[in-house]
Amino acid sequence: MQATPSTLDPAIPFVFYADREEAMLAAMREIKRTTGIRHFLLIAPAKTIRFTGIPGDELYEAIAALIVRVRERLASEGFIISWWNTATLKFGCGGPFTLMTRRDGSTSPFHYCALDPDFRRGFIHRCEIVAAAHPHMILFEDDYFCDCFCERHLEQMAAATGRRHSREELARLMGADDGDALRLQRIHTGLMREALASLAAETAAAVQAVSPGTRLGLCQPGSIRWNGETTAAVTQAFAGHNRPWIRICGASYGADQPLALPTMLASVLYTAQHLPDNVEKYYEADTFPHNRFFCSATMLEAMSTLALSYGCADLMLYATHHHSNPLIERGYLAMYRDNRDRFTALRDALRGHHVAGLGLASAYPTASRLFSRYGFPYTTLPAPVQVLADADAVRLLADDELVQLLSRPLLVDGAAAIEIARRGYADLLGADVSEGAESDFDVEIVRPAAGFEDLAGENLYSMAHYRWGLEYDKIAEARPHAGTEVVTEFALRGQSVLTEPASVRRAGLMRGVNRLGGRIVLAPTCFTTQSANFYGYQKRELMRRLVRWLAPDAMPAAVMEVPNVALTANVASNGNGLILTIINLCVDPVDTLRLDMAPCWRDADVEWLDGATWQRAPATWHEAVLEIALPFELLKSRILRLTKASKR
Repeated sequence: MQATPSTLDPAIPFVFYADREEAMLAAMREIKRTTGIRHFLLIAPAKTIRFTGIPGDELYEAIAALIVRVRERLASEGFIISWWNTATLKFGCGGPFTLMTRRDGSTSPFHYCALDPDFRRGFIHRCEIVAAAHPHMILFEDDYFCDCFCERHLEQMAAATGRRHSREELARLMGADDGDALRLQRIHTGLMREALASLAAETAAAVQAVSPGTRLGLCQPGSIRWNGETTAAVTQAFAGHNRPWIRICGASYGADQPLALPTMLASVLYTAQHLPDNVEKYYEADTFPHNRFFCSATMLEAMSTLALSYGCADLMLYATHHHSNPLIERGYLAMYRDNRDRFTALRDALRGHHVAGLGLASAYPTASRLFSRYGFPYTTLPAPVQVLADADAVRLLADDELVQLLSRPLLVDGAAAIEIARRGYADLLGADVSEGAESDFDVEIVRPAAGFEDLAGENLYSMAHYRWGLEYDKIAEARPHAGTEVVTEFALRGQSVLTEPASVRRAGLMRGVNRLGGRIVLAPTCFTTQSANFYGYQKRELMRRLVRWLAPDAMPAAVMEVPNVALTANVASNGNGLILTIINLCVDPVDTLRLDMAPCWRDADVEWLDGATWQRAPATWHEAVLEIALPFELLKSRILRLTKASKR
């Protein structure tokens, strides 16, 4: 099987045991023959240098020699040979370099500061030695990050702030809950970004002076996913004069938990959406320690499918155990072989599409847990309905940015609402909001609000007053203004065997239109919760209807009735096509799925991806509800494609 530009072309990390050269080459040939994978990243040096000490140039000369030897042995067979540099800033112990100093004053035993000029020269020199072997790519391990408070960085902070701070003083100021802390954090983040990006740029220039065609790429560290676009700056710097390349972080480390899938990949969505289009985006299809004792091939299939739906173009596929027998584990290779054409068809169909749904402006790693299990699609870019889901996100917004959000359709949780009110915008929120007193209620009841008449009087399964396990949920106290409509109320019903009427204690879900025309839905509870107060059928139905009230087309589709079926929506740039990636996160199979569709998609033609071929779907329209008569099994994704009826 020969990989071609029209198919996926994954990069596979590979530990090459030099004392078993023939066996290693045979394994590489078998992988290519059975799966089409041709790009191998030779992993070196081994991380044992972290405790054995700084290696000399001879180790890197041996790496270069291995790259040359492997490439020459496979020269006529279409292989691509690259180097995965697994020792970047985390290097050998005991070096005469500046160790990274943490905020608390402790130092890493083998993680060096990116500003140390001697370390930088050595870093670049080692890359130049291997570049002489002309590897196709050099990828830098995910230990390429810096969060340092050494003397050099303290001097830079002094220059940037106009005042010399001690490390202890900076730690205290940056840990405070105020605007000055945010300002200092941003300055510090910028200095880390500059140190990493400048080293990356110098490395790229040196490597490409030796080997102009060699591409340099970043394996995104989990530790720098959130700090100020460090990922984008370093990725672009490593590119030099070639196309930028990144392995986006989002692995499953020792876990095989279907419900965790969307949250585990939330940063993949964010990174893919916030990097420039010229960056080649590969997903970290990694299940460390890389075998099915820790993660099933089915889980890896679902991870890869979701990453492609989020905008990744290909996979860095950790398909072999790092073992002297690389083919001792074949389950992941078989999964890729069986899905390769399907993955390719999905990726190709998604060209010209963008992820759509609720705009998770904040707390997306945790808010994604709620909305994915609801079956509500979401994006991390501005959307017709934005979501504010924690206080920190509000603190980061300038006043004009916050007012702009409040002048549009906005879904707000209790934590964000408290901060909005504290900032002086309670009038635009439609309620005065403060920290809630101790809970004195035991149920949430639906009021006879417009559009909820059929649910009026229903009790929602509210366990927020309990204090064990995950059930306890902090609930803000929201006092609605005139014109704000209360949709649910927290009440004390007491004993179910008695007939006394419930006593209302506090307002629950509410909605209103403010003086700027902004439609606001406020939930006093938190979207980052795991409480049964939010995880319930009727609460989800209320939320679905409220989102439709905010903006009818905001969610192209939403799952109805069944729990824990995640949905990702990709809308074509011309607005006429929609691709839905649907993944059942529940062990219970779903025989027929019902989707609430936005008005603009009503009566669209529906296809499903059967293997690598699009077929007419067994679909029935019931006004706004689309019924799909296909089985949805645990982690086995279904891909639907809708085309507006007027564009048939």
